[in-house]
Amino acid sequence: MALDEPLLRLLKAADGCTLDQILAAPTADFPTPLATRAAVACLVEARLLERHPMNEREEEKSPSTPPVLVSAVIVAWNGVHWLKALLPSLLKQTHDPIEIIVVDNGSTDETYGWVQRAYPDIRVLSLCPERSLAGAINAGVDEAQGDHFLVLNQDVRLKPTAVEELVRVAEADEQCAGVAANLRLLSAPAFLNGLGNQVGDSSWGTDNAMGHLDLGQFDAWKEVPSACFAAILIPANAWEQVGPADEAYPLYYEDIDWCYRARARGLRIRVAPRAVVLHAFGASTTDGETEDLPATKLERVVHGRLRFALKLLAGPEAKVFVRNYLREDLRGLRRALRAGCYREALAYPAGWGRAITDLPRLVADRRRLGACRASPAAILRDLPQDIPAARLQGQHPLLTSRDVMRDYGPRMRQAKTRPIPELGGRRRPVLLIVSQDVVDHRMAGPGLRYVEMARALARDVDPVLAIPNKTSLEVPGVHLVSYDELKPDSLQVLVDNADAAVVSGYMLKKFPFLRRTATRLVVDLYDPIVLENLHF
Repeated sequence: MALDEPLLRLLKAADGCTLDQILAAPTADFPTPLATRAAVACLVEARLLERHPMNEREEEKSPSTPPVLVSAVIVAWNGVHWLKALLPSLLKQTHDPIEIIVVDNGSTDETYGWVQRAYPDIRVLSLCPERSLAGAINAGVDEAQGDHFLVLNQDVRLKPTAVEELVRVAEADEQCAGVAANLRLLSAPAFLNGLGNQVGDSSWGTDNAMGHLDLGQFDAWKEVPSACFAAILIPANAWEQVGPADEAYPLYYEDIDWCYRARARGLRIRVAPRAVVLHAFGASTTDGETEDLPATKLERVVHGRLRFALKLLAGPEAKVFVRNYLREDLRGLRRALRAGCYREALAYPAGWGRAITDLPRLVADRRRLGACRASPAAILRDLPQDIPAARLQGQHPLLTSRDVMRDYGPRMRQAKTRPIPELGGRRRPVLLIVSQDVVDHRMAGPGLRYVEMARALARDVDPVLAIPNKTSLEVPGVHLVSYDELKPDSLQVLVDNADAAVVSGYMLKKFPFLRRTATRLVVDLYDPIVLENLHF
């Protein structure tokens, strides 16, 4: 994972210290004790610091699921080293029964023979020549006998209760077409690979909340636009209604295509935030290339997203998508040519060429699916509207002090995450007192008033005095921080990282964010010059 400098400094300073010791040494990087607690909590949840075992949360036990048969369909390609981790994780599942089908999709290693020798009870289906991912999935599902099909990549491994959680969500909804697992990054298991995915009229299809530290802030999600076929549970009756995966996608977008067709039929793609599956993101699809976006993959995604738009979207929406995709791909082509990346440059016309070659079949598919085709709004209807952007630095999840203070910390304080010991239990509340006047070695009445207020309240709270100036003044028991009146964000981050804030009445107009903050406000109506400020 990637950390910014303030979190890296805190990590080094926290080594070998207790939480109380860390809080006793305030830092300018985290302006309030609450912000410091949140930063420590994030480092703990990211598994960079160790929490005392007595403070670890206990996992809640889910209601038992009915004993329906789940057929796990695993598409393998030269994947013995992946299957050595995946298959044992499937055999340790709390749900029973599970049948396992390994689809050996044209491997050149010992995949077929190794599975037969190591797991004689597991069915192995050998495909030769190699098919598209969708074709291999279809072949595996055709052999499955289960009430639900668990489609898996070879480069995943499941937590013991994952299948149980997926089945529980699927069985609770008769209109469920599929259940997305909580995909986590294998290289950084505290961070999300994604809770389902989505497609838009620009950029590529993306995994929801990728790179975010999973604190349970998305546990309330019930439905997502679509689900990644790296780990999805599909009821057999839904597969029958929607039909097989489209084998014309060589790789990528076949999952979004299938989920979109399901949603257009009035079915729902559910999500199971507690069904944790670790995924080696991108590890088994690079075709031996080392670029950030290999040419082979680039050609496939260019073709895939264009095929999706031409096949499934209604006329006006299809035009918008295709136009935007064309503009993006032309920019990408020019950028690749300027950089001398000729393999990458050729991938763009190759992807478009494949889609154009597909046009006769696409026209037939559009006619066949006409009754089910809907606008892009159908993908997002009744879904979470605050799907956040990815937090990545290159291929690594990114954790920054800004994320802690603007997102993770406030969510923890507002109980929008699972219980976090560093912010819960018995602790002194953090009270932010905002002075609109200078606080320094020489100051006027308002500044003196807020200093004395902070001193008096320090017996019961952790007071933070926010002032509009730099100062060398030290007030025992009071933490002084500066904000810039011309930059509301500098004050907002302080308010967001406090349990309560004392502000002057006129500040509600000067800083509109105060009207929307979740932090409790105490409005101080005192003003030494009433008539001048009465209009506020």
